[in-house]
Amino acid sequence: MKFLITIKHWQLFLFLTIYGFWPFESSLFNSIKYLGIALFVLWAFAIGYYGQKELTRLNLKGNNLYGIVSCLIFILLTLITSKFYKEFPLELYRLADHFLPILILIALIAALYIFFFAAKTLAKIEFKDDVVFDDYFSNFLLIGIPIIGIWTLQPKINRLMHA
Repeated sequence: MKFLITIKHWQLFLFLTIYGFWPFESSLFNSIKYLGIALFVLWAFAIGYYGQKELTRLNLKGNNLYGIVSCLIFILLTLITSKFYKEFPLELYRLADHFLPILILIALIAALYIFFFAAKTLAKIEFKDDVVFDDYFSNFLLIGIPIIGIWTLQPKINRLMHA
């Protein structure tokens, strides 16, 4: 997963665009779209996770790593459930049909927490000090808007984490 923060911005953009916006429709290629979402969330997670090691190296206080790992696991399980719930037995399918929108809403909130975590970690590394929300709000928006964020954040990530 470390390769997601070490590759160039154009490679990451191409990688996520191919997997996220695959134009063909079939069951195999539809799975590739879910892979694109998972890779995007893993990119944000990798920023926060490997940034914690950089915070330790800079003698700064880290963030709650257990919370972000549990959010990542929940998001990946929700993606798997939303992809394969149609193959469930009938009773479980009906149950999943009712609870899947709630799971997706909670997964979106968990994704926002991962973006928040990654943005705060990146700002702490950049400023080499504790930060407030105003300091990392721009990073938060750029992570949340990947088309622009990858092009601006990935070179910064490569510079800060490998300096």
